[in-house]
Amino acid sequence: MTSSRAARRAFAFLTALSSVAGAARAAVFKDFAVPTPASAPTGIGGAGLIDPTVGGVWFTEFEANRISRIAEDGTIVEYPLATPSSGPAAIAQYPTSIGRIGFTEAKANKIAYVQPPGGVVDFAIPTPGSNPRGVAPGSDQTIWFTEFDGNKIGVLDFQGRITEYAIPIPHSGPLGITSSSGSDIWFTEFKGNKIGRIDGQGVVREYPLPTPASGPTAIVAGPNAEFWFTMFHANKIGRISQDGTITEFPLPTPDSGPTDIQIGWDRQTFWFTERLARKIGNISTDGKVREYILPASVSEPVGIAIGFRGDGRSTGVWFTDTRGNKVGRLNEDHLVLVGAGTSGAWGTELEFANPSDLAEGVYVTPQLGEGSVCAPIIPCFSGASLPARGTAALSSVISAPGVQTLYVRPTRGLDAPTTRAQLVNGARPTQAVELPAIQLSTLETMNPSTLSFPSATRSANVHSNLVVAEVSHGTGRGIDFLVEAYSATGDRLGAAAFSLTSGNTLFLVDVLQRLGVGELEDGQIRVTKTGGTGLMWGLLATLTDDGGVTVSPGMNP
Repeated sequence: MTSSRAARRAFAFLTALSSVAGAARAAVFKDFAVPTPASAPTGIGGAGLIDPTVGGVWFTEFEANRISRIAEDGTIVEYPLATPSSGPAAIAQYPTSIGRIGFTEAKANKIAYVQPPGGVVDFAIPTPGSNPRGVAPGSDQTIWFTEFDGNKIGVLDFQGRITEYAIPIPHSGPLGITSSSGSDIWFTEFKGNKIGRIDGQGVVREYPLPTPASGPTAIVAGPNAEFWFTMFHANKIGRISQDGTITEFPLPTPDSGPTDIQIGWDRQTFWFTERLARKIGNISTDGKVREYILPASVSEPVGIAIGFRGDGRSTGVWFTDTRGNKVGRLNEDHLVLVGAGTSGAWGTELEFANPSDLAEGVYVTPQLGEGSVCAPIIPCFSGASLPARGTAALSSVISAPGVQTLYVRPTRGLDAPTTRAQLVNGARPTQAVELPAIQLSTLETMNPSTLSFPSATRSANVHSNLVVAEVSHGTGRGIDFLVEAYSATGDRLGAAAFSLTSGNTLFLVDVLQRLGVGELEDGQIRVTKTGGTGLMWGLLATLTDDGGVTVSPGMNP
């Protein structure tokens, strides 16, 4: 193997960046300002009725009197409501086949639904001043809702009729509500400190919570016929089984004010907002909690939802930021491996050495460009599932040949896994080289417009290859860029322009020859973005005839 001071400096630079990014929870975070000022975005949900090509969610604007939808790229469309100052609060989706989104109008004392793309129909609730809050779809084309001040549970049928059921104890303050695969509806009693259950005949059963004055808020169905709920004042997440057995899980951050909760895309974890702590939390079914602090110092996460595209892929964890007047999104972090894959005798080996909180496992997903075909054993949306520890030869995981870009991502949570990658020559097992990995969150922060690659060399027995990839992970963005060669003294020797559509990788064998450079010692390759909004990353591999390989990751000047 060969080496150079410049290559070592580049690798040290990359390692330092990865270490900094990995020092805290490193989810990929984005936020999107709501067009109407002081709108107080509150409820969020109804992901399935967004155009599948733009994969977003619906949300309410409590003070701006609007129902809005946001696409995956952050485009927001607002729909003003006909009833003035109606106070749209919670929002939930009917079954997709029905094609409606139900929501409560707290100030106007109405229950309503929106028929995409934006038509709204609302219905007055019989009890005056009932203050409807939570909303959930039933299994029979109904929409159920809580009446916080009316102390009732209401249901709107498909013909527009409303039926109300009184809660036995006055001033219970029913707030959150959810449905399940059975006929019963479950709800929280914020003031009564109970979890309630109502069957199809309107019979209500109540289960007192062990912690006094815990303030149960939102509730959601779990994967095993149980229900999970937030306890705002107790700073806990609760779980209740069908027989009323209650388990409470304290949160690590004091006084965090857990508010809303939704089941994750893996159906084994739950995401929740910590309104008072400026955090998004995740809890597994065994009670393990992860927390992700939001970057903005002024934020108040309230509602939470999981977004999906039409093909079933998740678009991330979406939440409303009431104080910041934004909608935010968290996506799982990835390790980006440019230059990985299998080609001839060469292949990639991945070694996993995850910390205990990532021990659930990882996915390895090829970066698929426009028109790409998934390998037969790898669905486009999921990749190949691997154990969290040990070594796996890439050829046993990814059957698609050629140099490409791979993502290594967690099966749960948002943290990038700890992974070591090596390019190995199967014909000469002693010939191997470390393949640089970088976190997607680091790349998102850097968003490099120029990448510099040191130690570019071309001689009779040495040549440098360049790999550049568009790594924005399938969001439909491309890049145009200029590749230039410079001598060790800084003279420009040659240049060529290239373009990459989303998810594609450029592999230039002997890049100096492609640029018309005959000989060069310890020069530099520079890649400069000239157009497009994609995210680029790459490496320079210098090979010698005796089998030596040096890999230099891109430096961001």
